Amino acid sequence: GIGTINQTPNRTESPDMLNVEYYKLGGLKTMNGNRQFGSTLPSKITFGYEYIYGNDSYLIVTTYDGSVYIYDKITQSFKEIYKFPTPSNDHNIISFNNGIIITNGIDDLVYYMYGRHDQLTGTVTGIAQSYDVTGTGTKFKTQLSPGDRIQIGALTYQVSEITSDTELKLKTTIAVNFTDEDYYLTEISELNAVLVNEDDPNISQAIRGLAIASYKGRIWVGANDGTLYYSELGLIHGWDIKYDAGGIPQFYDDNSDFTALGNWSKYLTIHKRENTYILDANNEDSGSWSIEP
Repeated sequence: GIGTINQTPNRTESPDMLNVEYYKLGGLKTMNGNRQFGSTLPSKITFGYEYIYGNDSYLIVTTYDGSVYIYDKITQSFKEIYKFPTPSNDHNIISFNNGIIITNGIDDLVYYMYGRHDQLTGTVTGIAQSYDVTGTGTKFKTQLSPGDRIQIGALTYQVSEITSDTELKLKTTIAVNFTDEDYYLTEISELNAVLVNEDDPNISQAIRGLAIASYKGRIWVGANDGTLYYSELGLIHGWDIKYDAGGIPQFYDDNSDFTALGNWSKYLTIHKRENTYILDANNEDSGSWSIEP
C-alpha cells in the first residue's frame, strides 16, 4: 500500500512490486530486471559483447573452448558462429566496418558481420577431393582474400590462397563436384593478420594480441611481441606496409605488456602494465604521429 512506499527517508519497501528502483527521497523508476538467456553452453563464458548492427543489437558470447556464439532472439538460443583452434581464458571484441573483430590473443583475428551473404562476380567450378577452384568471369583478387569463407551450393569453404582472378585454393578439399555455380561471401572471415611488405618477401610478422581497438578507420593491436600494429585504412585484410599499415615498436623504454587499447577524445589510449599513453594519429601522415605518457 501507499503507506509502505517511502514511508520515511530511512525505510522503503514494497513486497509485491517487481523490477522497480526506489529513490531515497521519494519516487519510483521501473526497471527491465534481469533475464537468464541460457544455461546450456558447454564451456565457461570468457567474454560478452553487445554488437549493434543497424537498428538491432545482438549478444555475442565467447567461451573457454574457443567457441563464439550469437544469441538468436527468435529461437531464444545461442548459435555458434565460429570456433578458434586454441582454447583460451581471454577474448576481446571491437566493432569495425559494420561488423565485429574477435581475438583470443593466440590465433588469427576473426571478422564477423551479421547476415553477410554477398553474391560475388562470375561462377565457380571445382572437382571433389581437390583444393582448386576455377572461375569464369570472377574477380578473386579484388573481391576475396585468404581467410574469407565462401558458400558454394549448400557448403562453406575457407579460401587459403588466391593465384589469380580466376584461380584459388581452398583450405579443405571440395566435398562434391560443382560446375559454373554461383558463390557467396559469408559472415565470417579470418583476417590473415600478418604484417607484410609487397616489395620485400622477407617481411612477414604475425599479429596476435588481446589489446585491440578501432581508431581513425584502422584496426589497432597491442601485440604479444610488444609492438603496436595498425592496419591499412578501412580494410580488415589490409596489413601491407607498402599501403600504410605498420607497427610502432616499444616506446619510452616500457617493456611491459599491453593490457588494453581504447578511445578518448581524439586520441587512442594505450594501457600497458605499468603506464598509460595517448597516441595522436589525426594527421594522415603516419610519420607525424606522436605518443605521450
